Amino acid sequence: MAPYTFLQILQVIITLPLLFFVPGYFLASIIFRKRHHLAVYEKTALSVLLSLGINMLFGLALAYMQRFTTMNLWLGMISLSAVIIAAYLAVGRSERSIPSRISGAKKE
Repeated sequence: MAPYTFLQILQVIITLPLLFFVPGYFLASIIFRKRHHLAVYEKTALSVLLSLGINMLFGLALAYMQRFTTMNLWLGMISLSAVIIAAYLAVGRSERSIPSRISGAKKE
């Protein structure tokens, strides 16, 4: 059995957080913004479970369309994570600008 190459190890290091944590973390951050404060263990568990759910639904969609390949799975998960992160950033940006509009205070 040959030792693992650097690229194989790098692929695992990139894949594990992308698969098990990133999409769920940002989705949980969008869903539970400031009104619900979650403990660290709750947010971690929710992030892992949401990520697994997203991955399963995406895999089922690829299988249904008969497009289930490694490349499609990689591209899809990276794209889906990018969309979720962009939504998180958009929600954060809109929340920062809302209090100034709501208060109606005029700057002097």
